[in-house]
Amino acid sequence: MSTHRRNLGPVVEVAFLIVCALAIAFLIFVLLMMGECLPRNGSAAMHACDAGKHFEFFAFPLTTLASVVAGATALRSGRRIGLAIIGLAPFLALTVVLLVERGAF
Repeated sequence: MSTHRRNLGPVVEVAFLIVCALAIAFLIFVLLMMGECLPRNGSAAMHACDAGKHFEFFAFPLTTLASVVAGATALRSGRRIGLAIIGLAPFLALTVVLLVERGAF
């Protein structure tokens, strides 16, 4: 029987950071989706708003997951910047989605 014990402290910290980042991302996602396109009168502005909501519905979760994966990959390769990328993932994703939606790219 092996008496070797692994130090799980860093693993638990990274897992906790990922869970916190995803929880914050979920809260931001709920706030994005709660916004209503008013007035509901069938106008072109309403349809443009609906299209923006549809874009946010798919783009925000995908960019959040991509940021978390990028941070985890950087962390696994030994770069401490991965922790910052994981922690900031929801805000990075929100910034990218809003910039793309506003036509900055």
